[in-house]
Amino acid sequence: MPQPILPLFGELTVATLDLLPLDGHLYEVIDGELHILPAEPDPHDAIVAAIRAQMTEYANAVGLTVSERRTPIQFSDRRKVYPDLIFTPRSDSTVAPPPALIIEVSTRWTRNTDWNIKPELYDSEGVAAYWIIDLDVRYAIVRRRGEEKAMISHDSINWHPEATRNAFELNLQPLFGATTLQSTPDFAELLAESEARPCAESNGRFQEWTARMIDVTPDDGCRYEVFDGRLSITPIPPLIHQRVLGDLLLPLHEYSELHSLGFIMGPIGVAFGPRTLVQPDLVAYRTRFRGDDEDERRMREVPILIVEILAPYTMHLDRRVKRSLYRREGVPEYWIVDIEARAVERWLPESTAAAVIRDTLTWQPIRNRAALAIDLAGLFRHLHGH
Repeated sequence: MPQPILPLFGELTVATLDLLPLDGHLYEVIDGELHILPAEPDPHDAIVAAIRAQMTEYANAVGLTVSERRTPIQFSDRRKVYPDLIFTPRSDSTVAPPPALIIEVSTRWTRNTDWNIKPELYDSEGVAAYWIIDLDVRYAIVRRRGEEKAMISHDSINWHPEATRNAFELNLQPLFGATTLQSTPDFAELLAESEARPCAESNGRFQEWTARMIDVTPDDGCRYEVFDGRLSITPIPPLIHQRVLGDLLLPLHEYSELHSLGFIMGPIGVAFGPRTLVQPDLVAYRTRFRGDDEDERRMREVPILIVEILAPYTMHLDRRVKRSLYRREGVPEYWIVDIEARAVERWLPESTAAAVIRDTLTWQPIRNRAALAIDLAGLFRHLHGH
């Protein structure tokens, strides 16, 4: 099957969406830029359904039609989005009126688009009101067209689309009480759900991702990786993650300089064939690459060390999916840094269990050369302040 031709640096149109895979994700185009919505499981879907159930009767009474789940809106050939809920005035006109209300139930994966991109989009398209109900920060942002300032609400939202009727009140607390950060599933659970759902009619669209398709993912701080043709999206890591990166970077860089190794701070793309591309936190190569063809030559060499720093939403990904991948591809050493446990899980290709190291971590990539010793106890003591 020929590979799709995707624009690497130009802008996308709605027609470009037909080249992307049917993999359970939703793809939006806003002013020529691609935005990817992962397959949102419960509690996201349950909360969208709960809001719809509460508001449908009132919406019908005031002459508004409520959309089905993830109904798309195409404003132009450069603007197509999938809001969680759309309330549209009923009309006999051939030209559909702009929505009276759009609601997005925001998660860490969609926050950048929901907060920073869509307000301007919806306002410019005449949407009367736009609500962002954020499950992580546990409040709602209410925007009304023509008003400069948005309103933030922790308790309830009053909706008054028709002056002759009483306002509708949406109570937020039961919604936020139904979810916690820990309830957000990891990549493996998302993958299992997407595999369990029957695929839609393909209409010529591709069923899987390739490493090259990462070139069209948005530059929004999230990490986009492809594992054997399936896309994984992980959010922006917390600040403590970056601090650990810095503390590990210095000794690894100095050691690599001393022994003429190639050491690269991540996240940086590491391809294992056309269907797999990952972005580890830290990567070391045996070769010190130079010249304009550095990226091409690096892609042909297997790293001698990969380091991933654990986060709550990457545990299964780092410990199961990536460990299996790195072992399969012959990576000689893989470290998983567990900040909470103050330890590093060291995996070798032949390991059946990780060596959990809490005091001194050694690395000896070149036989008969001195090993690098990293004081983990001191590193975590400095990090945590005790």
